[in-house]
Amino acid sequence: MEERQLREELARLHERLEQLLRHEPEERDLLSRLMTDLVRLAQGEAVGPETAQSLRAQVAEKVLEFEDRHPRLAGLLRELADALGRVGV
Repeated sequence: MEERQLREELARLHERLEQLLRHEPEERDLLSRLMTDLVRLAQGEAVGPETAQSLRAQVAEKVLEFEDRHPRLAGLLRELADALGRVGV
């Protein structure tokens, strides 16, 4: 996946996450920090294997956490995990 495409996909996912989490500030803050890391990655910032593994683990953890309470959010996070996989993270 090209860097431009990844940035566009991350921006789209970020916008949808913001809409879903508008009324849940604690979860929004946590996911905002995660998205910040992902945006830095999309902008070409090099990440080491530990950082990449941490990002994958955080996304996977959130998918499991939101599966029952926020199925749409869990689906978005799965899309995000897929995007990360396509760029080798």
